Amino acid sequence: RVTFRNEGFPFSGSLGQFAPKGALWLFLSTITLGIYVPWYLRNIIGYVTENLSWNGKKAAFLSEPGSLLRTMLLLVYLPAVVIALIFVLVYQPWANEPGAAAILFAICGTILMIVLMLNFAYSYLRWLVNFEFTGYRVRYTAEKSSTVRFFAGQIVLSIITLGIYAPAAWVKCYRFVLS
Repeated sequence: RVTFRNEGFPFSGSLGQFAPKGALWLFLSTITLGIYVPWYLRNIIGYVTENLSWNGKKAAFLSEPGSLLRTMLLLVYLPAVVIALIFVLVYQPWANEPGAAAILFAICGTILMIVLMLNFAYSYLRWLVNFEFTGYRVRYTAEKSSTVRFFAGQIVLSIITLGIYAPAAWVKCYRFVLS
């Protein structure tokens, strides 16, 4: 049970209320090839905040789906299309001739995607943690460079240990975000 100042957070929503809406939002996200995902996330967070209260007061989620969509387009969709095109046009001819160039291309592509995803993770955190509650603004305010460096370090440690460190990395990232 989560409490704040010895007061719980009662939730008034139900699965019966949420399931039809959630199914529709998931369907829209699927048929739009992910374009609707920011609205899907906004609707889920909105449903939770509308049905969750503390001491009779409710929070308001302030982020707009359009800002997350722009971030997704610039840091996820557009790079994925560009990397796919480069893969088809540049890497594909080398597919039958394994060598240093093919390995270098694979490594560079992987590093580029990790860098982009780290930047997206920071932008997503900034979008996700943006509430107003009883006159207070709750936001993710850590600097981008420190967040990206910390997450990158946790990824490197997880890779070096072949995933053994990954659960600890998740806990450390969670603590980093909340501290």
